[in-house]
Amino acid sequence: MEREFVILAVLLFSLVTVPVPIITDGGSEADGRRVAIDTSTKSFTLEIYGNANEDDTIDMRDVTYI
Repeated sequence: MEREFVILAVLLFSLVTVPVPIITDGGSEADGRRVAIDTSTKSFTLEIYGNANEDDTIDMRDVTYI
């Protein structure tokens, strides 16, 4: 019984951890498969509901803009 539990635990662990490098290997921006982009080096605008005037802050000017 304990042996089956160990085998099952190893199998489940490998099923969870093996695909991680495959999923996170996004390639480059040129081929359009990038998973994560470093936004600290680029111009970035926060695009969320509530930022009506797209100025990187959510404030009363957004309410006035609407």
